[in-house]
Amino acid sequence: MSNNRKDFILTKLAEKYTFIKESDLYKFYQKIDELYKVVNNTETNDTSIFSGIGDPDVISFLIKLSNFWKGLLKQDFSGDDIAKSKTRHCAYLKYWLYDKFIINGFNEYDVNMISDFLKKNKHGYMTAIISKNLCNFYKLSLKYILKMKNLYDYYELLYDFDIKNYDDISKDKEYLLYFKNGLDLYKNSKILCHSGKQSEYCYEFNEYSHAYNNGRAKSDTLSCKEKLLSSLYKKDTTFADRRTMNTIDPGFYELLKKDSIVNGTKLYKFYELLEKHYGVSTTLNCDYLDEYSIKEKSVICELLEVVKNILEKWDDTYAKYGELNPNKTCAYLNYWLYDKLLYKDTSPCDIDMFYYLWYKLYIDKSQRKYKCYNEKYYGFTKGELDNKKKLFDFLEYYNSIKDKMKEPKDKQKNNYCSYLKVIFELYKEMEQTNDPHTYKDEIELFRRIFFDNKELHFLEEKCPDLCLGLVFSDKYKTLCPFEKMAP
Repeated sequence: MSNNRKDFILTKLAEKYTFIKESDLYKFYQKIDELYKVVNNTETNDTSIFSGIGDPDVISFLIKLSNFWKGLLKQDFSGDDIAKSKTRHCAYLKYWLYDKFIINGFNEYDVNMISDFLKKNKHGYMTAIISKNLCNFYKLSLKYILKMKNLYDYYELLYDFDIKNYDDISKDKEYLLYFKNGLDLYKNSKILCHSGKQSEYCYEFNEYSHAYNNGRAKSDTLSCKEKLLSSLYKKDTTFADRRTMNTIDPGFYELLKKDSIVNGTKLYKFYELLEKHYGVSTTLNCDYLDEYSIKEKSVICELLEVVKNILEKWDDTYAKYGELNPNKTCAYLNYWLYDKLLYKDTSPCDIDMFYYLWYKLYIDKSQRKYKCYNEKYYGFTKGELDNKKKLFDFLEYYNSIKDKMKEPKDKQKNNYCSYLKVIFELYKEMEQTNDPHTYKDEIELFRRIFFDNKELHFLEEKCPDLCLGLVFSDKYKTLCPFEKMAP
């Protein structure tokens, strides 16, 4: 990321990305910047209030700032197109001030003097009232001012904007990293400052968060846009198209096939049944999707048609297939669809919209006896979809694998042990994720089977020296920490 802070002031960002000019922050910023430019930088009669400030440039800045803020009292923003964001005008004023610190080249010492002065005189010489609200200025170091500005840039300029703008952002790594850092700051601040942490930084963050969300509690779950931004410019796993009839992980499938247990579960047979109906569709008319923000309309349209065809037969063919509970068959359908979504050119937000439309079009007003949709979808990335399905499929096959491992002459035991270690490592990684919702179902299923010590004792006996017994240890973040320490 550039060390030149002036590259990231709002006017520079707007020159690079024109969509920023449509933001409420930019419109407000331009309005007050015009007002600031015509303010006279006159001397004050009472110089004693500046005792302790030796830099004439800082004093001159504070005098002009005070005159500017006095002028804001006379300004009426109710008729402007920025009136709708008036609950955030104090935050915008602070943002504008932070940019002024950067433009003027103020250092840490200068900022500390200004922050002290603002806080000391907030009810007198430096009172700032805008849109009839008194603005509280917190004493932030330059380091935390830059963090707060970065956070504002992400949340105000990207969070609620069209996902198509992410394409422009992703073309320049330097600016992409800047906005991604803003996302990280927002996520970390949400955790830190909502946990009761008391600091000037948290006071400002909580004040802004409350103003932005109008007091509504915001979900701890990452939105699809947040996940998309996080995934940009990463070396994510590439999922090559696979044309197997079973949709099970190819390596796992071959392992099961050698022991002739691949088709011994109802999961496999249900996947086969779904595959027979996959691709059987009429000529698609996707015009109804034009009103929705979807990047790859044809892909989502095709998947919705698949779901439509399956749900039309759901009550009679799928819901209680093989005497399964309808909740189980619905879970099977969702995991089967995870596999399909892996190999489609879609973003997390396209997938998010797919699940929204699944409910809206086929479930909301449906008269079917058994309704099936994914009510626990949280904007998963493709890597997360792959992890979820891989663990779920393994857990469905575990009893069959266990029976084979009990056989005295099981030739596949070492291969099963190797795969068990892969799965246990995957569970450990999933457990360490910062998002509590992403793998909640799979983690619960895993613990339901293996949290019993007898189950782990059996595996340790069959697969010694693989650290499987440490899978639930809170002491280690990885399954085999000692392997990392080996020379």
